[in-house]
Amino acid sequence: MRKLMLVILSVIFASMSVVASGISGAEMGIRKADVFTEKPVMTGGVHYGDAPQGTSEKFDRSFENAPPLIPHDIEGLLPIKVNDNKCLGCHLPKNAKMMGLGATPIPKSHFTNYRQDDPKLSKNIYKGRYNCTQCHAPQSDVNALIRNTFDGGFANDMERKRSNLSEKINEGVK
Repeated sequence: MRKLMLVILSVIFASMSVVASGISGAEMGIRKADVFTEKPVMTGGVHYGDAPQGTSEKFDRSFENAPPLIPHDIEGLLPIKVNDNKCLGCHLPKNAKMMGLGATPIPKSHFTNYRQDDPKLSKNIYKGRYNCTQCHAPQSDVNALIRNTFDGGFANDMERKRSNLSEKINEGVK
């Protein structure tokens, strides 16, 4: 309880020092809009891919086993529901091979329920992973406001293009 009070007081004093220093809410963030209001901010210069499925360039993953970005237009594919997921038409492993469009096959990790003691591979997508856009976002071509120097630290170049999560999920645990 005492630690909680110290944290709360620290936050209050930090907030007061920002206000006392004369920094306005619009100067605090990189979006150049007041951070104390809930008004929507329009971000200019963002272009999401509008290329049809199978024709766009794929960006590398940000780090090993990061969810890949969606390289194509998702117009008409939303909303994604348990029994209505249009992504599966191209991305189920058997369909991805058959289509020949370079669709990324859904990895084994999406067919496995890791919330049980003995996870087993299923023939169906685990119901906790049906909502693709929960992890996968459309890739966009945007000029970054701040230079990104993050290095994903890939074990090898293949990990930039594929997932090996089901093989490495217990790495460092057992």
